Amino acid sequence: MASIYRKLRQYADHAVKERPEGVVQWPQHLIEEAKGAVDVEVLRTVRDDLRSGDDTEFGLWKTVVIAWAAALLLELSQACEQEEVNGVCGEILEGCVTLLKPPAFFGRENWQTDEVATSLSLPFRARSIALVHLLSKSNFNTISLYPAHTAIALATYTSTTDPWTSPSAHSIALSTLSSCTCLFETKEVLVDGILTDFIKPLFTARKTRRTEAVYADSLSEDDQRPWLVNFPETLTILDWVVTRPISFDTHYHLLVPPILTLLDAANPRHKLRGVGILRNMLRRVPQDMVEKTGLRTIFWDALMQCLTYLPPMVPADVSLPLLGEAFGGLTELAELRAISIVDADEKERKKAKMLGEVMRSGVLKGMVYAGDQVEVVEVLMTELRALVEAMGVCSVKHFNNIIPTVRDILVHPFASTHQESLLATIKTLQAMIQAGKPRILGHHVDILRGICVCWQNLADKKESLEEVRKELQLIAGEFKRVCGTAIDGDIATLVEADPMLEGLFRA
Repeated sequence: MASIYRKLRQYADHAVKERPEGVVQWPQHLIEEAKGAVDVEVLRTVRDDLRSGDDTEFGLWKTVVIAWAAALLLELSQACEQEEVNGVCGEILEGCVTLLKPPAFFGRENWQTDEVATSLSLPFRARSIALVHLLSKSNFNTISLYPAHTAIALATYTSTTDPWTSPSAHSIALSTLSSCTCLFETKEVLVDGILTDFIKPLFTARKTRRTEAVYADSLSEDDQRPWLVNFPETLTILDWVVTRPISFDTHYHLLVPPILTLLDAANPRHKLRGVGILRNMLRRVPQDMVEKTGLRTIFWDALMQCLTYLPPMVPADVSLPLLGEAFGGLTELAELRAISIVDADEKERKKAKMLGEVMRSGVLKGMVYAGDQVEVVEVLMTELRALVEAMGVCSVKHFNNIIPTVRDILVHPFASTHQESLLATIKTLQAMIQAGKPRILGHHVDILRGICVCWQNLADKKESLEEVRKELQLIAGEFKRVCGTAIDGDIATLVEADPMLEGLFRA
């Protein structure tokens, strides 16, 4: 019986060496041979081998091979009706759940600079694939295993942005969780097991008689942030729980403290996760709950603060996604604030007032500090377009400030070096022309200057800028249709001064 276990390990060892982060595909002859070889003794050997593993690089690779063999044997063991077999299988799965917890080094900011940590990251990801696959092949209904622990282990691998999660582990974990919703999406698992027993203690401050400042100074880094340093998987699990069908009316108090902690974090990476979790929650809470609880203002101020996290003070790979998430969250909060208003006109005015604050404090102030950072300009122009479209004609009151900003981007001599930001600016201007049809004529000088100078700057460019030219022609044609004959004289004068502009207004 033990010989088939050795054969499975040998085959798995060969397969893992070829594709460390792949799923082992067993040949049919090994499957047939293993079918009649599964008994209690073999499973006990597997259990003991899994327990004997360690967190060294050699130990991790050894456990990878054992886990792949165990996955096949446990799947085949479901045909056995012996109670003793189910007991050993349960012990194997309990060990599997324990081994799926990510190492603490993944919670460190610059763990990639640690040679030991980087040497362990690949074998850990390979082991996690094998262990998650093992769980996916198990019959949870016949094996005694606390569902909340299993749900936590699987939910740990539901985000591909985590350094411990490979695409294979992510896919298997999501598939397993979605196929067992009756087991993993109960109140006992989501609320009692995860939110109350796992998440809440990590975000609950210790009680002390000392002042907050003295208390904070006396704590080590680990004590201050156990949800990061000791349990780096916490945020991923919280994000997964928020998207599950839980009763927000009853359990709102379990979600808000962790989210507020993340939004208040100094590290922008944690803020980014917090904003994403907040947005997931806002999409699912009862529409009037945020207003009733008085948390709208707190969430609003926290998200507005996120708009100040700009490069170079904050790395672009964090700042740009944070800006996008914060703008989206503010728009959703504005929608929720206006929902309770019955009068349609009053509802639009209220929403426009809030979005106008975002436009002034987020976009216009952001442009002042963005300078020549074209990636930031692209994000701000994209969000400005969304704000204009959401506000409609109410955005006209801000045109005196935002049209000169758009014009300055268009006339910049090097605007074409970053097509994405230039296209985002042109499309924003298109949205403004559509939204401000009644009043746009009063800004025709700035708009004509912007599109004409931009067209002239493209004349001597050798890069492929056909899409930009096409968008400029479309916006010129739209502007002529909106303004009618009122600007024909200005256009004729411009074309006479520079015949090159005839191609811009030819439509």
